[in-house]
Amino acid sequence: MERIEGMMIVKGKQLTKWGLPGWVFLLGVSSYFISADFKEYKELLIEQGMDLAGIALILAIVGIPLGFFIQQISIFIGWILPKEWRRHFKEEHFVIKCIHVSPQKEELMDRYRNLIFQVQFINAIITSLVFNIGFVLLVSPKPYERLMLVHILVYFILIAIMIANRLFYTNNLSYFIKEIKREGSFY
Repeated sequence: MERIEGMMIVKGKQLTKWGLPGWVFLLGVSSYFISADFKEYKELLIEQGMDLAGIALILAIVGIPLGFFIQQISIFIGWILPKEWRRHFKEEHFVIKCIHVSPQKEELMDRYRNLIFQVQFINAIITSLVFNIGFVLLVSPKPYERLMLVHILVYFILIAIMIANRLFYTNNLSYFIKEIKREGSFY
């Protein structure tokens, strides 16, 4: 984020980071309701001329603050609760110091920020998908109905994929930090 004369300018990457978890949740909620009563939604869209563009705009706007809260919850669960703070701050400070004395500091800092962004972003999407499972379980009129089970199965598949991606980026981040610390001891 940049600041211009006391105003905060939000970049596209921030909107994506905040919006996507909310949009994933809203897409899951919408898909559940539409698939639960497709005929009624089809009637609203076609016969009654429901304004799809207006609904999409409202959902897009609502998705950003909702996604921000989902992201904050995922940071709390994934980064704040499990950390030993003193050690974490010391390690992060050392890594940033090592990056800043490196001849390739711009490239390394961009890489470091991107890896952290990816891990936090994936955690937020996983949190959003878990909230979708909770939503389906709460609103489903009949336990174990086929629609509920299909949605939950899809969410579990998506969560498994996201966990594999998170593992990749977390290992990549850990390796990057280890190498920066190793190389930083030479500067």
